[in-house]
Amino acid sequence: MSGLCGWFVAPTAGAADPRCIVTMAATLARFDGSAVRSAAARFGAVAIAAPASDDADLFHREEHLVSIWGRARFTDAHLSRLAERNGIAQTLAEGYARKGTNILATLSGSFALAILNGRSGEIVLAIDRMGTRSLGYRVIGDTLVFGSTLDAIGAFAGTVSDVDHQAIYDYVYFHMVPAPGSIHARVQRLLPGEYLSFHDGRIKTGRYWEMHFVENEQRSFAELKQGFLNVLRESVREAAARGSVGAFLSGGTDSSTVAGLLGEVSGAPA
Repeated sequence: MSGLCGWFVAPTAGAADPRCIVTMAATLARFDGSAVRSAAARFGAVAIAAPASDDADLFHREEHLVSIWGRARFTDAHLSRLAERNGIAQTLAEGYARKGTNILATLSGSFALAILNGRSGEIVLAIDRMGTRSLGYRVIGDTLVFGSTLDAIGAFAGTVSDVDHQAIYDYVYFHMVPAPGSIHARVQRLLPGEYLSFHDGRIKTGRYWEMHFVENEQRSFAELKQGFLNVLRESVREAAARGSVGAFLSGGTDSSTVAGLLGEVSGAPA
């Protein structure tokens, strides 16, 4: 298991015990011993547990504390070059200082992130467009606590994790707990393509990306077919770029296509 966790304290509140971030992060690394990186400041703290360095990045400079977990990349060529040189977390911090939450629209891949700004007294949380990386949060007084797992959030000092009775009903009826809720009362989850900002004790959420459907687009079947294949091929190439990968075959069209493309982009049988 790996993930991201931390907290942010409003400027008017007292600082939390920085040792608490160690306890929170330990819940993320207890099963596989993932390497943990953490940083703490007067206004908050973050920690990332990940098995590989390219799955996590953390940047801390003065009043800025930024962490990102997952396999994210910038779609903007200039930002992509900066990320290769300075790291994606630092590039994200500098981009947010210039563009605010608009910088999130330039990210793709799978990720969860936290941007803490002690100078402005604000934190921004976000997850990827498809919601493949989960991130939950809750407000305790003047503090926003967040984490990839409920265990990490529950490890924050003074947290009481009450079960949400409605969530139990939802789980029995739907076989799941629909987002943004969770099994714990007062713990919410971010939706795909959503960001959250916490400032002056108030939460605001918004969408940095939404899927748009064009019902009457006039494009030929051949063009649509080629575009679809290009997206599939690029997705498999990106997923296979980091280490040894394989494909699970179910006998259906989709898994067979992925296995075939994996052999194509790697130049060797899957």
